[in-house]
Amino acid sequence: MKRNEYLSLLRSVSEEGEISVSSLSKLLKKRHGDHRDYYPLVSLIESEHLGISFNHNPAEGAEKKREYSLSHSLYMLSLERKNGEPVEYNGIVSTGSLSADNEKVFLKSKGALFLAELAEKRRDRLVYFLLGLISGITALVIKDGMNGIWNSFTACCLKLGENV
Repeated sequence: MKRNEYLSLLRSVSEEGEISVSSLSKLLKKRHGDHRDYYPLVSLIESEHLGISFNHNPAEGAEKKREYSLSHSLYMLSLERKNGEPVEYNGIVSTGSLSADNEKVFLKSKGALFLAELAEKRRDRLVYFLLGLISGITALVIKDGMNGIWNSFTACCLKLGENV
């Protein structure tokens, strides 16, 4: 996934403050149609740029596979439940009462700081570009002005030299 896809997820959550898992799921690029589509969202959650409203505790022995486990959980949340029946995916059965419409994804301080730094860098680049452009134009104007003054000076000196 490209960086701008992660940024679009982060910005979407930032604009709303918090967004439901189901709404955010619609923004994910569906490449595989399974839990793998949720890895960008999971990486932002695990890196603490985003937070989720429910506690995610991986199964015993899977503590080192948090991203894998959370991607399954989020995908299973997005699956349609029929009359409260359990949801099964990839050998995992979920009988929980969580709903993708009720569970929220929210911006954490690390995500807010990241977006603020990114905006500041963009402004800095624009300011430095404009300063460079103005400096270049000013140098060109001064050079042309100096050439005009020099040409006038030499012409004046030549006329003075002819009169002597």
